[in-house]
Amino acid sequence: MAAWLLIASIALCFIAIWIVLPPPHASLLPLAVGAPELSPWLLLASLILCVITFSTASVDGTARQVFAVAAVSAVLSAFPLVRAPFVLATFDRAMEQGLGRDYESQIPAERSAALRRYRISATDLARGISLGDVLIRRGIEFAKPSGVPLTVDVYRPVSPGPHPILLQGHLKTIRPSRATSRRRATWSWRSTIDMRPNGGGRPKSRTYARRSAG
Repeated sequence: MAAWLLIASIALCFIAIWIVLPPPHASLLPLAVGAPELSPWLLLASLILCVITFSTASVDGTARQVFAVAAVSAVLSAFPLVRAPFVLATFDRAMEQGLGRDYESQIPAERSAALRRYRISATDLARGISLGDVLIRRGIEFAKPSGVPLTVDVYRPVSPGPHPILLQGHLKTIRPSRATSRRRATWSWRSTIDMRPNGGGRPKSRTYARRSAG
């Protein structure tokens, strides 16, 4: 039993460590993306292991190892939840900059009534957030550095604005051919969107690409 608990704690710690560490290989990228999303459940599982082995950790070496590894996993899994208030504050400032300080008063009453009361919902963590009426355009190419296309997915509301929109993209590492260079060039991008109310013209978007060689 203790051996299985040790295996479980090591597995939890291995997944949780990618919450704070950048993946050194593309094969580990799914863990780096998924681990923060699953962090509440990883935290819960780690705490359960700590509770199970707490009473026997002082007399059983394997139980002590399970408790230690699970405790490290719990700390790593709690990192996104600890950062949540700071991220939410940054998000609020960005919304006010784009839509104005009184943007919430512009939300129709029927829409406002459907909004959840709390920013972090245990129900949504369990079953996911409902997308509602969202227009999704995937694979929009916005740049092609060194012949490698960079694409972005756009999520926006169906109704007319002003509304925030979501851009989702991925960084790509470009390896030039040996005939040109043996150095690796990494391109990154960011996009800024000027949100305008109805009648104020089309939203303007600017995209910047940056390359660092190493």
